[in-house]
Amino acid sequence: MLNKPLYRILSGVIPLIVFTAILCGEVTGHADTGPKPPCGNPTFPLYPDVSSAQLATKCMVNAPLVRKDLSYVGKFGVRGVGYYVKDLLYDIKQILGLSKEWRMAVIGIGNLGSSLLSYKDFLKQDYQIVAAFDIDPPKVIGRVSGELGKPVEVLHIDRIKEVAKERKIEIGIITTPPSEAQHVADMLVEAGVRGILNFAPRRLQSLKDMW
Repeated sequence: MLNKPLYRILSGVIPLIVFTAILCGEVTGHADTGPKPPCGNPTFPLYPDVSSAQLATKCMVNAPLVRKDLSYVGKFGVRGVGYYVKDLLYDIKQILGLSKEWRMAVIGIGNLGSSLLSYKDFLKQDYQIVAAFDIDPPKVIGRVSGELGKPVEVLHIDRIKEVAKERKIEIGIITTPPSEAQHVADMLVEAGVRGILNFAPRRLQSLKDMW
């Protein structure tokens, strides 16, 4: 079980707000003449440093809590100066695993599974779907290929273990009927997949060594 400060950081309570505040230039600091932030508001410059008090204001917590929480996962900031925005963003991205590409598989190619296969914004966030599985591939391939306007490979779920190893799958997205969700989760665990996103309306039993 993660301690509460680390849980707050890794679960996104602090960094997601901080990311938004920093990237959108909504925190006040020492102005920079560098490139404008990518969040759609060119009015605000991207500041090189920011204080814990400014971050706390955006996070709606107190400054000591920001400093304490960040200290649990690394040494950040300079006393009397604050945090260098570029370095802070880099470090938090490293902590949250946002600096690498995550390889995913979708299991269960019904309406939701098909929608996920066509969701292009995954790539913008460094998530790539590298495999799709279903209990009856011939039944769904034609429909999904038609929806996406291109041929789509859908594999039988019996090949999860084999393909997960070949394609280095790290996250499995379960979009099966609820009756099949636990079986699929067990197959993913056996295949060495350590991350599971379960969209089936069923609570999965405790899984060992999962994120």
